Parts: sequence; structure tokens; C-alpha cells
Amino acid sequence: MCTIDPHYGNALPFIKKINSTQLGNETGPNPWYSNYTITNGTSALVDGAKLPAIVVSTNDLISIANSLDSLFAVQNSTTGQLPYAGLPFPAIYSATCHLYSLIGVADYYLYSDDLAYLQA
Repeated sequence: MCTIDPHYGNALPFIKKINSTQLGNETGPNPWYSNYTITNGTSALVDGAKLPAIVVSTNDLISIANSLDSLFAVQNSTTGQLPYAGLPFPAIYSATCHLYSLIGVADYYLYSDDLAYLQA
């Protein structure tokens, strides 16, 4: 349920245009474009909290690595901070999400024993 084809991520065409302060009748029905490539590869995990469940149920380590790679691709080069979410979300940083991403890398290594990935 949390693994998708990375070529069909949400394009977010209305991000920063519509917000929670607007009443429901201020905007019409808006289209939903699921055509943004969120990472390389053939699959992506879109809910990092599900990582242990994914390993136990399907052992889909490829989706996990692709998703972690999408976060490292937009890592802040000055501070090293990892974003709240990958592209196309704007670069919003959260200490909680940063640390959870690092836990995800540790878990990935724990389950995969892929030292080359960890070193990269």
C-alpha cells in the first residue's frame, strides 16, 4: 500500500497556492496530477514509517533504497539537513524527519547488510 511506481508521484500543482486558511468554497475542484517522477528506479516507498513492515512482509529493499536516495538527492549541501519529504515538495526541514531518515538508513543496513550503500 505504500510502494508506488516512482513515475506517478503527486505533481503538487497547487502547493503554496491553496492553503488551509481558505474556505472550501473559495476554490473549485482541482485536478490531481500523478505524473511527477519522485525518484529513480522501478519502485518507491512513500511512507518511511512502514520500513520494518515492508521488510517483514515483502523484503522490498529496492523500494526502500530508492526512497532514501530521493531524500539524499535534495539534502541541504550546507547544513547536511534532510528534508521533510522528497521532490516535488518544497525544501522544508524537520529535525524529526531528518533523524527518522537516518534511522531509515540504519534499518536498511540492518536488514540488507549492504555496506557499500551505507558508505555511499
